[in-house]
Amino acid sequence: MAAVSSHSSPVAPTAARETGGRNVYVLERSAGLARRCVEIDIVTRRDADLPRVEQIAENLRIVRVSASPPEPIDKESIADY
Repeated sequence: MAAVSSHSSPVAPTAARETGGRNVYVLERSAGLARRCVEIDIVTRRDADLPRVEQIAENLRIVRVSASPPEPIDKESIADY
């Protein structure tokens, strides 16, 4: 199963810019499914020099795609990419 975290990475620190509500929800919902043995890929845009695929828990991975410049951008600008 795939989940999309479009605004920011679900593993970004919650005190960081543009993080909080939606990405925390996506991560927690996905982690709950992963605990029930559902394999989940959370797809998010690449915004730093991080691995393209990162296993963060059993049955749960972050998949970073090149969908915009590889730096933080305002969530209002994401639709432009």
